Amino acid sequence: MTEKSLPLQHHTIPIPISKEKRFIPSLFLIFCSLKGYFYSWSFWDELFKYCLEESVREVFSERERGHEYSIEHFQDKFYIKTNRDKAINFKLMEVKEHQVADKTKWKDVIPHRKEVFFESMEVFINHLVLQERKEGLIQLRVINQHTQQEHYVDFGDPTYDAYIGANPEFNTNTLRFIYTSLTTPNSTFDYNLDTQTKDLKKEQAVIGDFNKNNYVSERVFVTARDGVNIPLSIVYKKGTQLNGEAPLLQYSYGSYGYSTDPGFSSTRLSLLDRGFMFAIAHIRG
Repeated sequence: MTEKSLPLQHHTIPIPISKEKRFIPSLFLIFCSLKGYFYSWSFWDELFKYCLEESVREVFSERERGHEYSIEHFQDKFYIKTNRDKAINFKLMEVKEHQVADKTKWKDVIPHRKEVFFESMEVFINHLVLQERKEGLIQLRVINQHTQQEHYVDFGDPTYDAYIGANPEFNTNTLRFIYTSLTTPNSTFDYNLDTQTKDLKKEQAVIGDFNKNNYVSERVFVTARDGVNIPLSIVYKKGTQLNGEAPLLQYSYGSYGYSTDPGFSSTRLSLLDRGFMFAIAHIRG
């Protein structure tokens, strides 16, 4: 089904695309009935349309084979996560509201980096939070939008999985993120973007006498035959002899650009308690 073949009365469900409550998307863009920001899906990318007035529709970016992007709005501009200019790991750009259709006005904020994959972003009244992946490990980068000072969230663990959670509020200095590791069950945190302090809101319960302090996790690198360094996450119970004699179970999966992140699993505790070591090789397919 093409955009032209869709009926004008096709039902859409508007939801806020911007926490500033100024822009509204619709899965299939047929009719701009509200001032706001609309998009439609295509086979290769997203087609975004920006409605300046009820009777005016302006294309944010023309369809372009291979171009992938997403946007967030802040004040009088848009932040754009895009793979333009051969940015295979994506980069961050910005453009003023009235210049969205002119790609020569798109300006780099954070250029493409060969060693860092830019996954997503979250915009707040004072801060911009980027979810990045470096050497297979998730990083949450916090940028003050007024001073441009920045820092990374310190998770205090050599190997873990974390991602930005649900953050519907724009006027806040609190970021909600989800965290887990080989020794820590799924946990929800509120993070103060100014003081850099974490507040644990909820941690997944584990049946039995589980104590995460009884286990140790490590992150090492193994060199493959082609010279590529592969990250390896390892967990074992404290007291396990590291003399090469402990049995080890290794798991690995990587395909379609997806790798296995180091999350918690209660089902492996029985192995660890019996002296096993467990490892995840973070290969990329």
